[in-house]
Amino acid sequence: MLRTQTTGFGFYGSLREKEVRAAWALALPAIVAATGCEEDEVRDFLDSRYGRHFADTVRCHQERGHALAHAIAAAITEWRGYRVGKATRRAYGMPEGADYLTGMVLAAVC
Repeated sequence: MLRTQTTGFGFYGSLREKEVRAAWALALPAIVAATGCEEDEVRDFLDSRYGRHFADTVRCHQERGHALAHAIAAAITEWRGYRVGKATRRAYGMPEGADYLTGMVLAAVC
């Protein structure tokens, strides 16, 4: 499994220090499975500003009482439920109908 390239930013920098390694180990393969993107693309997403926003969603689910693994799964489901808008699709060359999570993984690679 790939490691973060930046511990002070993105997903890794946004979660509590005591849980961040476990969160990374759960999130990376789960997002790869959900999006069909490559592991290095997902790592780049998690290391980006989009990864920080994803971490915020995970934390929101934790604040609702969900355990870490469930919070990550819920965040993935939530992000996959959104659709990428027309302007964003054009700006990043994303396919029509792309879910938000997959779109943001692809956007982080650009």
